[in-house]
Amino acid sequence: MTDHADQEKNPSPDTRPRTKHYTSYEDFYNDIPEEGSLGILAMGFQGVLAWRRKKEELKAARDKQNFSFEKSEENHG
Repeated sequence: MTDHADQEKNPSPDTRPRTKHYTSYEDFYNDIPEEGSLGILAMGFQGVLAWRRKKEELKAARDKQNFSFEKSEENHG
């Protein structure tokens, strides 16, 4: 005979949470609440801003490196 503590550690298959299986994208997107979609949109916007900042940093570093290379060629040439 099993006690209550064993049942909590090893739930029977009938009491385990079930994973949702969506049959289409429409079902998946309809399951996201409006508040969640706003959060997803905000996270995407933050991602775009971070990408643009990184892109500008890399461009500035590349331009600085090219400028110093051109300056050293003028001194040696």
